[in-house]
Amino acid sequence: MTRASAAYRSASRLRDERLHRSHDFSAKRGVVHSEVMLPENAPQAWSDRERLWNDVEAFEIRKDAQLARGVEFANAESRAKFGAWNFKA
Repeated sequence: MTRASAAYRSASRLRDERLHRSHDFSAKRGVVHSEVMLPENAPQAWSDRERLWNDVEAFEIRKDAQLARGVEFANAESRAKFGAWNFKA
């Protein structure tokens, strides 16, 4: 489920190695920017979103584990563009 959510949020295609299936949201529109941000000491291989989420699920063994948290940012220009706020100059 983590990979499906990551694929949707990033508008990309991610392969789930455990379930042997792909989640393809590459045709989704509206994602302006998506990036994986890692701390300095993280393995560089994790900059690949597919590898990161497959490793996260492989390392975690608890059934009730929270594997991820989502964070979304929007600046004033993009919020105004999509009609979320009404700005007056």
